[in-house]
Amino acid sequence: MPTEVWANNAASTLSAAITTTPAAGTVETWSVASTSSFPQIGTAATEQFHATVGPLSDLSPEIVICLAINSATSVNVSRGAEGSTVKTHALGDPFTHTVSAGALGALRDAASNAEAFYWMGG
Repeated sequence: MPTEVWANNAASTLSAAITTTPAAGTVETWSVASTSSFPQIGTAATEQFHATVGPLSDLSPEIVICLAINSATSVNVSRGAEGSTVKTHALGDPFTHTVSAGALGALRDAASNAEAFYWMGG
């Protein structure tokens, strides 16, 4: 399972509209204005981060999992994470690194497992 990684104030915008609404979990390559502020996860599939995409007025944005940063302007994302609705997105919509409930739950579980391992004499 990939490790969740974070960066402070990481955000960009879409540099191409997203016109598809595939099934949740579908992986697509998206163009963004810049990947420079995001955690530099590469393409080895050992790290990932969550992001929201959509206009700021959208109170229920799509959550995606960023699986790879391909270049200074290209990312691979898994659509519709954590039960969010897969949506179309306009050119210029915000693509913002986020701390999601799923990522926090995984962190909690990992910490709990580490604590149990420690107390069991591991």
